[in-house]
Amino acid sequence: MESLKAVEAAGVEVIYPDKAPFIEKVQPMLEEYKTEKAVYDLIQKIKNVK
Repeated sequence: MESLKAVEAAGVEVIYPDKAPFIEKVQPMLEEYKTEKAVYDLIQKIKNVK
């Protein structure tokens, strides 16, 4: 976060987009991967990263 603060201090506008529309659109695709355990588990790990 230190680098983000430095960028903002330099006057760069940081935009935080609304992720909800994207999440909604890809949900059907994610559901298709439930049958492929390795891929689905990887997707879940990625979704749980904060």
